[in-house]
Amino acid sequence: MAREFAQALAGSLGQPITVENRQDGVAPGEVVAKSQPDGLRSWSTTTRSGSGRWSAYDAVRDFAPIVELARTPNVVVVSADSPARTIVELIALAKVKRGA
Repeated sequence: MAREFAQALAGSLGQPITVENRQDGVAPGEVVAKSQPDGLRSWSTTTRSGSGRWSAYDAVRDFAPIVELARTPNVVVVSADSPARTIVELIALAKVKRGA
């Protein structure tokens, strides 16, 4: 989705837009937070980095939203054999079975 949006935006702006996938453990928001505030970088992610550590920025305080591209519902599924029937039961079961 980001690539399609970037392509449309590039046409409107008359300049290329690059979509960069980061897999080096650095949260994209950290890269944007540390860059010059020139309007040339943006990012789309959660405030938690892929490495599992909390990021050093506050997405609400440190950034201004410019567009909502999409909303994606999240679905949690378990095996039909699982005793968990609600998210609360699933969390409790995961805590009991941690490391199993």
